[in-house]
Amino acid sequence: MTRDDKGDTSLSAALERAGFTAVSVTVLTEGPPPDPERLAGIAGDLESFDWIVCGSVRAVRAIRSARGSEWPSRLRTAAVGPVTAAAIRDAAGAEPIVGSIFTAKSLWERLKPIGDWHNQRVLVTTVDDGTRDLIDGLRSVNARVTEVEPYSMIKRPESDVRADWFHARPDAVILGSAKTAIRLIECVGLDEIANLKAVVPIGPTTAAGLERLGIHAEPPEQATFAAAVQKLRSLLPA
Repeated sequence: MTRDDKGDTSLSAALERAGFTAVSVTVLTEGPPPDPERLAGIAGDLESFDWIVCGSVRAVRAIRSARGSEWPSRLRTAAVGPVTAAAIRDAAGAEPIVGSIFTAKSLWERLKPIGDWHNQRVLVTTVDDGTRDLIDGLRSVNARVTEVEPYSMIKRPESDVRADWFHARPDAVILGSAKTAIRLIECVGLDEIANLKAVVPIGPTTAAGLERLGIHAEPPEQATFAAAVQKLRSLLPA
């Protein structure tokens, strides 16, 4: 895994339940937002928005922390995946709309026919180098989109990533983003990834990033870690 998570609902727990030994090689670590004052201002003024669209649990957690209070009940919500949707509910947000395969593109396909987006104020959480499908879609129908980066992802030192990798000696890897995949390859080399028994990208964007680097890997049907574990089981039946 390229993340160090724990708990009954974590990727490591899902891997262990499926009969694998989970080893962690953290590639990126969560850091503060690029503009904390702007985040605080936006989070404190959620009432001025019609919608909020969140791409990750981290994004929900950061906005919730910056706001320091429950989300307004009239604010409509959408989430890229079910885990993010659960985090929105925990923040007392309205019931989120979720896309079919849990990508930004599929979420926009679900949101587009809902109604008239003209002049609707939509807050979208973003990450550096994230996909633009949903944001471009909203702007194409004249929604008033505000983008905010609620956190940053910081590269771990290459020497630390390499040391963890060669200590873990993994047989397979699950990659949660294209950015993570690129950084891992920068640290350990393309051959190390290409020679694994299995590589599972979380979704089509991550798969496309790997393809550009010369590694063909099919993502699961849904962009969730549970589906990625099932995909891994299908690739390694023994």
